[in-house]
Amino acid sequence: MYNYKEEAETLRATVIELNAIITELRNEIQYLKQGKTSRNSSIPPSSDFYRGKVQNPNRIKTGKKPGGQKGHEGKFLKFQSTVDTIVQHRQDVCDQCGYELASAEAKEGIRGQIIDIPIVKHTVTEHLSMEIVCPCCAKKNKGKLPGTLDYCNVQYGNRLKDLVVYLSVRNYMPVKRISEYIRIAYGLSLSDGFIIDCLTKKAESVQEVYKEILIQIKQSEVVGSDETGFKIGDKKGWMWMWRTQDYVYFHPSLKRDYQTIERVMGTEKPQDFILISDRYAAQLKTECKSHQICLAHLLRDCINVYERCKSKWALKLKSIFKEIIELGKHNTICIKQRDEIVKRLDEVLHQALTTSHSSVKKLQKQLLKVKDYITTCLYNPNVPAENNYSERAIRNVKIKQKISTNLRSMKGAESYAIIRSIIDTAILQGKNIWEILINPKLIIHN
Repeated sequence: MYNYKEEAETLRATVIELNAIITELRNEIQYLKQGKTSRNSSIPPSSDFYRGKVQNPNRIKTGKKPGGQKGHEGKFLKFQSTVDTIVQHRQDVCDQCGYELASAEAKEGIRGQIIDIPIVKHTVTEHLSMEIVCPCCAKKNKGKLPGTLDYCNVQYGNRLKDLVVYLSVRNYMPVKRISEYIRIAYGLSLSDGFIIDCLTKKAESVQEVYKEILIQIKQSEVVGSDETGFKIGDKKGWMWMWRTQDYVYFHPSLKRDYQTIERVMGTEKPQDFILISDRYAAQLKTECKSHQICLAHLLRDCINVYERCKSKWALKLKSIFKEIIELGKHNTICIKQRDEIVKRLDEVLHQALTTSHSSVKKLQKQLLKVKDYITTCLYNPNVPAENNYSERAIRNVKIKQKISTNLRSMKGAESYAIIRSIIDTAILQGKNIWEILINPKLIIHN
């Protein structure tokens, strides 16, 4: 008898395999058409079709060998001063003659320690409302139970709820995996609704600290900003981020527009900070003291134009950008050297490109509009030439999306943004994340 079910399974497996091949071929065609990689555009390295085969031309070689350097102090486990259990190991008989050693005197030899974790077990605390009748007026007085135990008799405690928040936001775990981990580690069963409720209520409880982070950012001298695509439910949204040396602020939006910046930063007056960003129009429209365009982005633009058009003009520009980056790293900048670089940059940007490719002329036209924002870092030593810190900070959002696929709603995206702002700020300040989740006010500097 012909087995139709087996044939259907074989065909299904073949279709899946062919779909994977088609996707791979489409990516290769796209690569060959555009030639865009993480080296010459803003796409992430994970999207590179030939990733791992192309070296980064912007990397400055140090001349050092890979691995630990000479004189580097190695790290290893050290003996603990507090010991819970001591186990003595004795020989019962002599290895050589077989003599009984049970009654023989022994002295300490080699000492070793094994550091392990205890068996995890949840604890249950029962609360009783005691009733006392007043001997004077006969009034029955009832003790008040903490929280909502008077009408919800059995509930989970705050430590478990904070652990759920930590696993979701800090460790990117999706709801189902959090439930699985808690069941395996602690023997407790958590519903999807309870996990989402933990995130929502934690976000509500730290709302004031979240607002204070934004106030601190607005009062800073230098602020980096970036935005990235982020799936919210079945729609494409955007996660915006502003960062200083001590604070990180995330904000979700369904649009990548200037109105989002206005909602966050306000429209009352221009901000007093210098904003570091890429060349995105909405970011450059932000009303602030000045702007600095990320030169790492501009380097990639130059590489892209050179690889497509073999433009010597792009190579000149790339060389000047590298000089600006290196000079901007110094605490004190030589005015003569700065003025010389600014002059050469101006000459290259105004160079006549009559016979050049249209993409070269397009880049020149775009850079002329923002020429003054390329060298802000040379006039203020506190302003970095690149926006790498912001890009690293917002990378967590992409990791969350890759692992958890998406956030189910705008409410969930807002909760994630609030809690992630608290956690990343704690990391920047070198503070214990768990302690900050319990007492988030510790991250705000008076």
